[in-house]
This record gives sequence, C-alpha cells and structure tokens, in this order.
Amino acid sequence: MSDSLDPDAIFRSLTSRFGGRLDVKLTSGPDEAPLLKAAGQSFAMLHGGELVVRLHPGRCAELIEAGQGRLFVHDGQTHEEWLVVNGIDAAEWTAHTMEALGCTQD
Repeated sequence: MSDSLDPDAIFRSLTSRFGGRLDVKLTSGPDEAPLLKAAGQSFAMLHGGELVVRLHPGRCAELIEAGQGRLFVHDGQTHEEWLVVNGIDAAEWTAHTMEALGCTQD
C-alpha cells in the first residue's frame, strides 16, 4: 500500500507537520488512538484507521450534509463535535486537520 493510502503514514505526516508548533503535542486518546492536542485541546486523532477531527457541531453537520463524513461514536456515545472524515486522502486530511487546529484557537 502506498503512503498516500496508508492512514498511519498520513497521520505520521500530519504529526510531523503540526508537531513542529510549540503548542502541539502528540498524546493518546480513546483506545490508545494517536491524538493531537494544541494548548491542551484535542483536535485530531487516528482512530481505527480513520481521521477524526474536532470541529464546531454546526460545521460537522455541514460536512455530514455534504457527504464528507459522519459523527464519531465511541462506546455507544455520539460526539457532536467530532467528525470522522470519509476516505483516505492526504490533502483532505491535511485540510481538515488545519481547520480543526484553527478551531482550538477560537
């Protein structure tokens, strides 16, 4: 599988790109998923081979309506601020991660 279709490789690339910022840290989230935080706020993770980003609930609804993802469900609980991004595309993942990082600064 090429890196462009390998979720782990794409997320490692995102971690390298955003981890260079002083306020971005790599930690772990639900089920030991790699999780990125900025200023103590979680904004992106790789869970089950899928990119999950934290956005405003209204933005999540817009992206779901556009067919770009679904809400994250963990342990039977739906998380209105977490979007599971459809597909495996490095450019899309980068754009969604940048948007999520921007939301931590609002």
